[in-house]
Amino acid sequence: MPQTLNTAKHPYKGMFSLMSKFAVNPGSRPYGGARDGARGEFDEFGRQRRSRFNHGNRKPYDRPGRRGRGGASESSSPALDVEKRLSTLIAKVGDKASDNIRNNLDTLSGVIHRDFSKYSKSIVDALTEWQVTIYATLIGLVNAKSFDTGQAILTSIHGRLGNALSQEDWSTAKVILRFFGVLLSTKAINSTTLLAMYDRILENVSAASKQTVLNDCLTYLVLSTLPWSGKSLNQESPAELELVVARINGYLDKRVDTFNSRITHIFANEPATVDGLNWLRRFVSVMPNSDWSLNTVKTPYDDFQEELSSAMQHSFPPLSVPTVTSEQKRRENRPHVPRPTLQLFDFDTTKKVQRFVIQDLIFDTFNQLEINRKECARCVLGIFNACLPGVATSIQLELGEGKTGSDENASKGGLVIERLVMESLMTALLMMPAQHNRDVYYSALTVEICKIGSEATFHIIGATIRNIFAKMTQMEVESIDRFCSWFTVFISNFGYQWGWAEWTSILEKPADNDQQKTFVKESLLKCVRLAYFERIKQILPEQYLKAEGVVPARAPGPKFKFTVDMMDERTKAVSVAVGKCIKAKGTAEQVAEILEEHYGTWQDVTEEQRQMLAREMLIQHILLAGSKTFSHMLNSIERYMPVLQKYAEDLKDKLQIAKVTEEFWINNPQMYVITLDKLLNYRVIDPITVMEAIFDVAHVGQWNRFHYWEALHNTVQKVNLRVVQLKDRLEHIRSNRGRYDDDDEDETANVSSSQIEGYEQTLAQLRQEQRNVVTKTIE
Repeated sequence: MPQTLNTAKHPYKGMFSLMSKFAVNPGSRPYGGARDGARGEFDEFGRQRRSRFNHGNRKPYDRPGRRGRGGASESSSPALDVEKRLSTLIAKVGDKASDNIRNNLDTLSGVIHRDFSKYSKSIVDALTEWQVTIYATLIGLVNAKSFDTGQAILTSIHGRLGNALSQEDWSTAKVILRFFGVLLSTKAINSTTLLAMYDRILENVSAASKQTVLNDCLTYLVLSTLPWSGKSLNQESPAELELVVARINGYLDKRVDTFNSRITHIFANEPATVDGLNWLRRFVSVMPNSDWSLNTVKTPYDDFQEELSSAMQHSFPPLSVPTVTSEQKRRENRPHVPRPTLQLFDFDTTKKVQRFVIQDLIFDTFNQLEINRKECARCVLGIFNACLPGVATSIQLELGEGKTGSDENASKGGLVIERLVMESLMTALLMMPAQHNRDVYYSALTVEICKIGSEATFHIIGATIRNIFAKMTQMEVESIDRFCSWFTVFISNFGYQWGWAEWTSILEKPADNDQQKTFVKESLLKCVRLAYFERIKQILPEQYLKAEGVVPARAPGPKFKFTVDMMDERTKAVSVAVGKCIKAKGTAEQVAEILEEHYGTWQDVTEEQRQMLAREMLIQHILLAGSKTFSHMLNSIERYMPVLQKYAEDLKDKLQIAKVTEEFWINNPQMYVITLDKLLNYRVIDPITVMEAIFDVAHVGQWNRFHYWEALHNTVQKVNLRVVQLKDRLEHIRSNRGRYDDDDEDETANVSSSQIEGYEQTLAQLRQEQRNVVTKTIE
């Protein structure tokens, strides 16, 4: 029997052999907003920026307290070295709920009590991760040793909660509020303090409240905390707990489910109204039956009841909660309200609540460690260590050291962490209508999970792919596109090895718009993007190469219309003259003169036809000159910008430019999308042109092609970006106007009224453009 991959010593050894097993094992059992910032959510090209990029000076793979795993470098001073060692110690205690955790927590609480004043920020950073019961116990012990140190730590964490709420960072606020819910069990705070927090957050939420995005988010924060705080609240303040639940139920009973559109669903057979808040309420509503016992994660504070019971408890000033007046400024992708988790694997249905709790921790880890996929992979796979015996396990442990195989017979009783991770990852990837992170993050995270896991991990990922593929006929194009991007980036890390032979029967399907056939074809195109044409041809079975329209006959490239054997003599004369001029780097004026001189002699066409012929000839040659690389494309467009603008005066002209661009790049969808984007950046065409071109009747039956969605998505983002940027600039100008300061270099302080009026007119035009684009997409 082959040996299990030893990823600790050889992180890449055996990857390809394991991948082949993972790829060809059809017998395996089938079974989760960009944030506001000074730079804005999108760059100048309308692309979404990475949120929290590098966290200031932090390196991309530096998790606080982590060393030796691509993270923090060696310290440059003794004080910094001690600080990092302390953070590392906290992290290690949190990661391992071992038998000697009592001694570890007791010792570490003394260290924190002694050194908190010196390293407060690093300690608080390390304490606010997902290992909530362990770290809450640790803070409780520190508080029992020193009320002042406990006060300092909790005040800092409380301040972070207030900042997260004021910035509407719901993901961070949820984790910290859960932390305070567990602190109630460690006697660091009392039920009155926690209920005051809940009351403040739910201040404007009641049965009579208006349904808003803000109220949904605030309700979600408290509702998601109740499983963690309910047991202690039920013991100390049962009547008040019932009032909190009744308040939430009153709002939700009146509330209309928001997921009422097909585009918000992943699978078509989902219930007509699948709403995250009511889904979450279903889990919370059954907890009073067991006296609010969570029965999922280990609770080390139970071993310290004698020490914790004598501690003094803390209270805090009221939280600053966003008001409904900011609703108009709230961005669509900011709310963090869950959707039901995809169920891709069988599990013990008596453990529904435990499954929800564990996957909730997995989602939070995805979001907290998005800057460090290596640590994220290790942490999510290690969550089962924090669970009670019999609740969850790892497939790697069940198979045993030195053993390999599938997960077919594993985990008859407990939840398998690898399956829960993949279900959570797919839910986050396919979240509608917007994701929390990019597609590539989830692809890279899956690769890291494979490096850490056993061969069985590959089987679980393979089963995940096959299960989603089997349900693909029920999926929307947007969901298939995201899954396709994840899949191709993932397999690109393993030599593009996959069980391609499994899908050969799909190739014979007659309908080109069949979801599964579309997925296979588009996946191959994306693989070609990531590698090159001949490389992908080598890995495919012969059936793919013989199937019509699945694999192109030649590598993606331009399709130049005016070849010698395709032209009559007078067209040939125009093409040769224009081609020579552009090749010799002639000016835009010279190209315009050539077009006018030649087509001006054509007496058998109308003036409109003459202009259309000249426009087509111009675009074809400019694209040909720029077809070698992206840089060539930009240079070609920039050089001949004046003549391009001359032939792009109205919507009809611009629409022809877009169509000619598609004809030129008909065999290379990637370059079509990129070229269209550059023409839009240079204002040769406008957003409504792209909308008209994509929704042209010639594309009926082809809107399942992913590059059309990519172009559509890029255009809408670009339009929204322009509105946001100009709106922010206007607000900045108005707030600074008339302020004179010799040391201030801000030019907006002296903007005139006429300039402001010009900005306002431009903003009105951009908003009208935005309305036109959005209207066109939903017609």
